[in-house]
Amino acid sequence: MSFFVPDIYASDLGELPNFSALTARQDMVGVILKATQGVQYAPQWFVTNWQRARASAGSRYGSTFFRGCYHFGMPTTHGAQQADFCLNLVDRAGGLAAGDMPIAWDLEGSAWSSTQQIVDISSQFAERVRARTGKTPVLYSGATIRDRGIKQRMGYAKMWTPHLDMSKAGWSLKDYTLWQYAGDGKLYNPASAVYGFPTSVAGWGATDMNVVMKNGAFATSMSDVTSSLMGGLSLLLFAGAAALAYLALR
Repeated sequence: MSFFVPDIYASDLGELPNFSALTARQDMVGVILKATQGVQYAPQWFVTNWQRARASAGSRYGSTFFRGCYHFGMPTTHGAQQADFCLNLVDRAGGLAAGDMPIAWDLEGSAWSSTQQIVDISSQFAERVRARTGKTPVLYSGATIRDRGIKQRMGYAKMWTPHLDMSKAGWSLKDYTLWQYAGDGKLYNPASAVYGFPTSVAGWGATDMNVVMKNGAFATSMSDVTSSLMGGLSLLLFAGAAALAYLALR
């Protein structure tokens, strides 16, 4: 059995997506919402549905169903400002909780002009998110870094991508947390149809769909799902490191 997580934005399924259609299926183990873009786009849609996604999960939330969000990065603003813009909206929506995945940085599009610009802004975003949440964000990207051969991790530990080969960017399959095999119900690679993965869900619709990956393969257990989706440095680890540093200085 494989496990899946759709990702959506405001124009996908209307104002009130039917999250109950996802949580009714045991192979659907989460949902990722677009929160913000640059420092201008912060829709009320996210505030409303961030809360609805958790409520619909009921007792599954944090154990067999997880909530996540992403920020669509822009090259025109310092990465830390974009991180604050995203996190401030998440806070207004109710904040992050124990059943939430690390925030994702969506790095794509033709507006990026240079390798250095990508590395600088992406690194700034990752550093601010880690400082404010205690978790390392996930990098969503594909051709933007692959075609430039950008191999710096830029502060990210895990990859979410529509490609099964990101080796030119220095990422192996073992680094993947999610493979986005379908976009808006259409398979990115028709050959992947042999896996029999769903491109739509009854009562939900056809949206971007991702399969959970663990150690270079499709996750086959909830323990693997939890470990993959909830990865990242915890606040406890940061607190412990700070305490050790304090003691070392005494």
